[in-house]
Amino acid sequence: MLRSLVGSEMCIRDRYSNDQIMNQFAEFNHVYLPYCSGDTWTGTRLDKFLPLGNLYTAGHLILNTVMEDLRNASSFGQRVDAVLLSGESAGGIGALHNADWIREYVQDHMGCPQAVVKVAPEAGFYFPKHVFNYQSYVLLGKSAPPFDAFGSFYVSMIDGSFLDESCVAALGDKPGLCWDATVLTQYVETPLFLAQNQFDSNQINDILLCQKCWAESADRHQASFM
Repeated sequence: MLRSLVGSEMCIRDRYSNDQIMNQFAEFNHVYLPYCSGDTWTGTRLDKFLPLGNLYTAGHLILNTVMEDLRNASSFGQRVDAVLLSGESAGGIGALHNADWIREYVQDHMGCPQAVVKVAPEAGFYFPKHVFNYQSYVLLGKSAPPFDAFGSFYVSMIDGSFLDESCVAALGDKPGLCWDATVLTQYVETPLFLAQNQFDSNQINDILLCQKCWAESADRHQASFM
């Protein structure tokens, strides 16, 4: 396998098209990974986890197993020229968090140091720096306590998340912060192309609890919050 496109089920569909006009990656070998672990492709748990409905939350381990299978059972193990890892939403989070890992896997573990490895996370920037939930913002304005650090610690604890090694080494006793995209991107060395909607409905409506917020909202609190 000379060139590979690895991505989650929520990737933009054009990337899987064989139409060379629509898709600059049409000649790549495509590897499609359906999202099934509920942990944004970062989990490392080997046992069922009751708080998450008895899911295994082993997304990072699934990715590792897929790469091992490709290496052992396909031409991927013979030669690699270029790899693009991409995903959207949960897949975008996973692409970002596994960016340096997949580059090191291809270049070091597979012995392809010249391989070009890049990562394109879409709608996976969780969380913007100093973001706060809507209720706190209405009460306290911009002095509201930020949500991003708490959210990152919570998610990494629940999922048993794989965390970028260079980030963990740099942050010492606060490794949970490495789940935060704002923090993580300071340590990722793999080339990234980040795409993120300012009005991401999952973040604004579901995570930050402004359920009636939308891009053209006339409500002054909602408009200033976004």
